[in-house]
Amino acid sequence: MNTSMPSKRVSRGRKKGGKGSSGIVQCTNCGQTVPKDKAKK
Repeated sequence: MNTSMPSKRVSRGRKKGGKGSSGIVQCTNCGQTVPKDKAKK
């Protein structure tokens, strides 16, 4: 029996795809560094 957990998001919350590493960008509100493809536009 081969059961696996359901995946919540296909994109894992990012729009990176298969491009490896994306740059980081700093939040203007709190200064936290966030991956560029995960940040809200």
